[in-house]
Amino acid sequence: ATAIAMGFSHAASESGYVIHACSILEEHCHLVVARTSRKIEQIVSHLKGRASQRLRADALHPFAVFENPDGSLPSVWAQRYWKVFIDDRTHLRRAIRYVDDNPSREGKKRQRWKFVTPP
Repeated sequence: ATAIAMGFSHAASESGYVIHACSILEEHCHLVVARTSRKIEQIVSHLKGRASQRLRADALHPFAVFENPDGSLPSVWAQRYWKVFIDDRTHLRRAIRYVDDNPSREGKKRQRWKFVTPP
């Protein structure tokens, strides 16, 4: 989770994304990202890419043993993702609470990431 968070943080600082909430679990992640001029597809790709780079740099990439002849690795990420566009403050607060509470629903402790900026 820490390596993925560092990748997300790197992407956010590179592109100026404001991330209001983030939870990283074994099989999925949740983020609330503020509006930006970039398309959501670009943001997701950027976040996944930087997180994958960090996993590899830290020798934590779970598919490292499957390195291709060109040096690339199979992706750890699903091709699809779920997106919701938030249109008011109440919905935003509810989304942040959902993401913040997500680890506890899986019996894990609450996560605090330095790159998360409250609204």
